Amino acid sequence: MRTTRIVRGVILSSLMNLSMAFAHILGGGTHELTFFAPIVFITSSIFFTCLSPKRLEGPVLASYILGFQILGHLSFSASTSDSRMSLSHIAASFLTYALVLHFQELIDSVLRYFRSLLPTFLRLFRKAAPKTLVFINKILPTSSPHFSVVSNRAPPFCAAI
Repeated sequence: MRTTRIVRGVILSSLMNLSMAFAHILGGGTHELTFFAPIVFITSSIFFTCLSPKRLEGPVLASYILGFQILGHLSFSASTSDSRMSLSHIAASFLTYALVLHFQELIDSVLRYFRSLLPTFLRLFRKAAPKTLVFINKILPTSSPHFSVVSNRAPPFCAAI
């Protein structure tokens, strides 16, 4: 349970950081980070880990995203604040809002997709596994003189206990 919250917090923080970085670069800003950027990432990861998922909706979520966009804008060196930059940050805020609002649904659909691919991979593995094992036995035959010395030995004393 705790691991799930940590993973969710880091993924949400990464999503926010990526949207902020793309908005900043598309807005004509530099891509040189200051010392403040890792602090923003670590703090936001902790914040989203501790935050209840029920709080991530409506005006509360919008205020978090706008605040994050502002902090992210300040974490780049020589930041400009023209209309192109403002529009790109606003567009990124809307996109991020939609992604975070439907975050759990997106994760569930991605997991469902990978689970649907699992039987296909298992069938391919079942077909390829015997051929692979035969190939490995041809490369490393266990009947070679190097392995005959090892195969007749008893297990180490610590393994027998």
